[in-house]
Amino acid sequence: MRHNGPWHSNKNRRYRNGPLVAPGHYTVRLLTGTDVLQQELHLRMDPRLKAAGVTEADLQKQEELSLKIVDLISAANKFEDELKAELKGLQEQAKREPLSPEQQARKSEVEGKLKLLVNEEGPYPQNMLLSQIRYLYGVVSQADQLPGLDTYVRYDELKAELEKLMGQ
Repeated sequence: MRHNGPWHSNKNRRYRNGPLVAPGHYTVRLLTGTDVLQQELHLRMDPRLKAAGVTEADLQKQEELSLKIVDLISAANKFEDELKAELKGLQEQAKREPLSPEQQARKSEVEGKLKLLVNEEGPYPQNMLLSQIRYLYGVVSQADQLPGLDTYVRYDELKAELEKLMGQ
């Protein structure tokens, strides 16, 4: 079972590839018209993980960090979408009439933020903020294990960078 993944501007990719849920008790609901079918279940940990020394608490910490990163990816994706929409509006307006100095400055600011947020096109681009957040998500969710201290530190750094970029 999985949680919802991050928000994406493409509806076909929205909320996909979320983190696995940690072992525990869950209620599964199926909604069909006016009927609601409900079933309790207990999701158990893979015994091979237990043999490798992984605990349920480790998996719960992994789940918690993964969900935080999903929220960070969603925020970054939404910010990217807003910036692209604003830039498109300014570009369309520039086709009709010259932009005011304030609009020119805003256009440059939006373009600068997008350059910091999204990779440029082409081979071997520098990984910008959104790619770095996605990479961290892959590192944390790749294997069933307790996330290392460095992943928490990197999460805090990336979150601070995104908040700074959004606050400018």
